[in-house]
Amino acid sequence: MAKILLMEDDVEFAFDLRSFLEKQGMDVTWCRHVEEARAALEQHSFDLVITDIYVFSAGQIVPAGGISLISDIRLSKFLKNRKDISHIPVIAVSAAGQKLGNERILETAKSAGARHCMSKPIDYGELTDVMATLLP
Repeated sequence: MAKILLMEDDVEFAFDLRSFLEKQGMDVTWCRHVEEARAALEQHSFDLVITDIYVFSAGQIVPAGGISLISDIRLSKFLKNRKDISHIPVIAVSAAGQKLGNERILETAKSAGARHCMSKPIDYGELTDVMATLLP
């Protein structure tokens, strides 16, 4: 059973995606914010991370969002006293790419180290195919 960390602030989307993944036999840990995701990554082992790019709190974008989490994962092998989690594949998701001025956000996620990027709404067939290539 693959262990997935899902960081998503949209409760409805997170519930739907988590339900889908669990029906596929995945063990899913859901976090709403980066701090929760960082703590989960330090305490547990994961086979895959799925992260939203923009995380909101009280209607405002939180500066430490998905790009920050991806960078933390990729840079972990260089940090002393930190668990090396740089090998964990990351799928970045965002609806922001559909908004004028945000067209390149998924490219930015890829540059930060995401292995695959997807626009919301998620195509679950595509997600299943991508996960099959990323999971051991």
